[in-house]
Amino acid sequence: MRAHASLPTTPSANEPQCAHGAAAAPSGAADPACERAAALAAQLSAAPVGLVNLIGADTQHLAGASGGDFPLRVLPRCGGYCETVAASGRPLRVEDAARQSCFAALPVVREQGLRAYCGVPLFTRDGRVVGALSVLDRVPRAWSQEQVAGLQCLAAQLAEQFDARAEIAALHDSLRQALPDGAVPAGFPEELARANSMLDVLLGNAATGVALFDAAGRCLRMNPAFESIAGAPPAACLGRTPQEFSASAGPGLKHLLERVMTAGTPVLNLEFTTRDAAGPRHWLVHAHPIGSAAARPDGVGLFFTDITQQKLTERALRLSEQNLRLATEAASLGLWYWDIEQSDLVWNDQCLAMFGLAPGTGVTYERFLALLHPDDRAATAAAVDQSLAECADYRARYRVNLANGELRWIEARGRAFANALGKPHYMMGVVMDVTDMKCAADRLQRQSEELQRMNETLASMVDARTQELQRLSQHLVSVVELEKAQLARELHDELGAHLTAIQMEIGAALRHLGPADAQLVRHLEAARDMTRKTTAIKRRIIEGLRPSMIESLGLAEALQFYLSEFAGTSGLAVDVQIAPEVDVFDEQIAIALYRIAQESLTNIVKYAAAARVVVKLESDAAGLRLEIADDGCGMPPDHARRAGAHGIAGMRVRAAQLGGQFDIGPNPAGCGTRVSVLIPHAAPPRA
Repeated sequence: MRAHASLPTTPSANEPQCAHGAAAAPSGAADPACERAAALAAQLSAAPVGLVNLIGADTQHLAGASGGDFPLRVLPRCGGYCETVAASGRPLRVEDAARQSCFAALPVVREQGLRAYCGVPLFTRDGRVVGALSVLDRVPRAWSQEQVAGLQCLAAQLAEQFDARAEIAALHDSLRQALPDGAVPAGFPEELARANSMLDVLLGNAATGVALFDAAGRCLRMNPAFESIAGAPPAACLGRTPQEFSASAGPGLKHLLERVMTAGTPVLNLEFTTRDAAGPRHWLVHAHPIGSAAARPDGVGLFFTDITQQKLTERALRLSEQNLRLATEAASLGLWYWDIEQSDLVWNDQCLAMFGLAPGTGVTYERFLALLHPDDRAATAAAVDQSLAECADYRARYRVNLANGELRWIEARGRAFANALGKPHYMMGVVMDVTDMKCAADRLQRQSEELQRMNETLASMVDARTQELQRLSQHLVSVVELEKAQLARELHDELGAHLTAIQMEIGAALRHLGPADAQLVRHLEAARDMTRKTTAIKRRIIEGLRPSMIESLGLAEALQFYLSEFAGTSGLAVDVQIAPEVDVFDEQIAIALYRIAQESLTNIVKYAAAARVVVKLESDAAGLRLEIADDGCGMPPDHARRAGAHGIAGMRVRAAQLGGQFDIGPNPAGCGTRVSVLIPHAAPPRA
């Protein structure tokens, strides 16, 4: 732990004189100015105790205290904190007095436990030290340079009051000597002191920076607000010229002082700029000469008003106005403002131009309505009334009849604002010429309607063409089935009869041959065997063209027989699941489902690379349902767009011909494809 100021053990000859004169508070009495300074010091430093000690040659006077139990009295000097500050003439910072032998035995440390101390000297204008302004804490703490600077500022203001009291006392003595018999008007010193105290309060709390300079340009007095201009506390400025205490503001202040001293007239409304860490600060300055108007001034009084925020606001307002003007010009917007209470309607030039009016033309609300198309006036007035009643947004679109007969469309938007009583106070908003936009929208609407009509016509044509193609497809399927049936009958009746006759002729020939005709017998046997094979091929062809089992045994038996043959020829494992109650003898339905099963199985063999096929035929409340599912590679995404994909289209046509539903997609049970057909019960065939 350390103290931040040296602690001399014996006063040297060049140390400041430590005395307070008649300006100090009477011994043992509280001084209001000292009380305020102590309280402000404690508050500024966030310390529990603030003190003002006035140091004499042999005694010290506790003239003001805030916090703690300190009787205001005169005490003998004991080498304590304040005496050390007064003796050194420098600030003193002690973090923990209990750990410093020179302070550990002090009564304030032992009895009241005030271990941390920070104090600054009280300098009079002539450089004398009359005491110390201090703050104390019961817990060890470090004191910042900012806290020291704050105490120095308060100490300078308190010392100014001491100097003022001394001046008043000197003036009182001068008056006593100048007046006959030394008579001083009753109450004059008290009135003068009261006036000086009121001036201190006024200047100390004023936001305006005030400073008094003598004829030589030295600072005689300044209030706290002037520190922002000077850049230094009063203690560093009093008795010095501006150039001595401020390198930045000094030249400007010196020039201003010389100007007033030379001319002997005030300088008013002068703008002055200073700079600090936050940037430039702007001031409005009034400089007044002090003294007789007929002679050279005795000094100058400066009054600085901070207009930095005003300057920033003015700059922001100018930028805002410029940006608004650029934005409205770029967007072709007109601005309007309506003071409802004063019945004052203001339009900018762009707004006037939209209504065909010359710049500067006066407008009223009634004239505004008269400019509108007659069919739009009532709706626009109603929108305005609603906005005023609710103090809400206003929006309207109306037509304007220009003087040249042209009709323009205007879009208006705004809002009504209420006063403190909740009544409409003013409205403001923008207008935009949307004639081109409205015409374009109308053209687009007409084109859209025409396109809609064309789409409906095209859709009707496509639907009619689709139905025609469906009917054609269904007709072709029917024709193909009829031709297959006709071909099957011809193969059965004619080719079958010829093959039977050939076999009979071969048999008759064989009966007439003997052992000597062995070679001929072999040829005839081969011919008869070939005829039998041809007959079998003929039978398979006929079954392919027209399954005869459907006519005799129905769909279930015919499909069961076909699937058993398919399993033998394809090498696939076929799981046949035909419900017992299914018995379809309707030839058209049976042939359609049979052909769909044939086409599906053919596609599986060609493309699916499957190992297993499941075929289900069942009947439920919805109708007759056929499903063929495989575990193959599935269908490519573009299977419907591939050239030659007529098999699926044919299956779909067959189902539609019977009013049924056809679906093909991934197998829900896993990999592969599933074909599903549903034919409703008693489905009427489609023409």
